[in-house]
Amino acid sequence: MSDQIRRVGPLKAVGGTPGLVAAVLLAEYMFLALLAAVAGLMIGGLTATHQPRFGPMGLNNLRPPCSGVVQAA
Repeated sequence: MSDQIRRVGPLKAVGGTPGLVAAVLLAEYMFLALLAAVAGLMIGGLTATHQPRFGPMGLNNLRPPCSGVVQAA
């Protein structure tokens, strides 16, 4: 919280309105969220393509867990 106060102080000192302060903070948080989403998608994509079972060619070789006929007990 003290970090936000340190960032808001200079904005208010140069005449920033509460709306401007909110817009600047919102833009900063949206940028960080977008950056985190892109990084997460890249890491997830790289992880998925390097798995032997779920790689680009691995999905073609999936078989059902039981290939025989299932009978009721």
